[in-house]
Amino acid sequence: MAIDKSTFCKYPFEGLFLRTNGDLAPCCAMQGTLGSIKDSESINDIMHNDIAKSMRTAILNNEWHNACEYCRTAEEKGQQSQRLHSFERYDELKDFVHEDYYKPRETDIRWNNICNLTCNYCGPHFSSAWAKIKEEYGYLNTKQQEQKVLEYLEENQDEIVVFSLLGGEPFLHKSNAILADKYPNKRFSILSNFSFNFDSNTIIKKFLKLKNVGWGVSCENIGKRHEYVRQGSSWVQFVDNIKKVYNVTKKKIHIFPTYNVYCALHLVEFYDFIFLNDYFDTVLWQGLIQPKELDISLQPKEIKDKAILQIDLVLDKYKDIKPIEKSALLDFKSGIIDSYNNVIGVEERRKFHHDIENVYMDKDHTLEEIFPDIFNSLK
Repeated sequence: MAIDKSTFCKYPFEGLFLRTNGDLAPCCAMQGTLGSIKDSESINDIMHNDIAKSMRTAILNNEWHNACEYCRTAEEKGQQSQRLHSFERYDELKDFVHEDYYKPRETDIRWNNICNLTCNYCGPHFSSAWAKIKEEYGYLNTKQQEQKVLEYLEENQDEIVVFSLLGGEPFLHKSNAILADKYPNKRFSILSNFSFNFDSNTIIKKFLKLKNVGWGVSCENIGKRHEYVRQGSSWVQFVDNIKKVYNVTKKKIHIFPTYNVYCALHLVEFYDFIFLNDYFDTVLWQGLIQPKELDISLQPKEIKDKAILQIDLVLDKYKDIKPIEKSALLDFKSGIIDSYNNVIGVEERRKFHHDIENVYMDKDHTLEEIFPDIFNSLK
């Protein structure tokens, strides 16, 4: 039986994802885990255990595995999913893979949660700065555990096509410097917040010397809104660092925004910034996983109406927008329309924004000043 494209996913056959807490999965969207580098089991055994095989078997049977619920739900809501990035491998894999087939072709390595920012939609799992605020630790991996991963990567280096480095903040992870030194000819895909001093960071200097690096940056707001959502960042420093990478590498930078209520209401000014600068390549939109209080599909109708209008204005103003970006925005619009009557309680949203501004953060600006539409929707 041929594998149906509607349920096909390459990651259980070719993906290796290391979470900041040491858990292993085929991709970042898996619900649950295959095992942990903290276990006595080898990484090879984990990637061939019963759970891993059951995920591959589900694909072979054209079924959704229960660990793939995030992608299934996202696609049902008209949103982009991790699985949808699989299709370039469909023709190569569909006719010969089986439940025991696994090669770590694509690796997504997140050594630990070290990060210098406390973004409003993030938390301790991906940010040590958040972990300090909430007094929640326990996600960091030891050097011995990281060594276990480094040895596995060396053993399988001939199979690996790309190292994807995320975080936390990847340029604060010393193990990434080891990868740059050890595999200078491999392809790297890096997603950074670009919100630190480049001149004093030895890790980014190593990657700036490599030829086969794809550069990505996290951003979905500009100016003061960027600083409000990404606490600890400086917009001036952020833009300056983008220019530095572009000037050194002569490569355009991908933008990875997370679609949420903050940026949904200011989409036009975000695209104005992108089109006014020559530094950027594709805008690769990501759907919001959490928190629900920032999910545009759960906002009041007046907020949804404004979000839909912003999408329409962008598509009308920038008709040469890339197909993948247009598709993502149209998917977001469909998701908003389909969930038009779904609204989270105002008390929940009010508490979330109050805590962000008054309990967890020392904000330089207020929600009322920076995001007045959101503020007014809480009354």
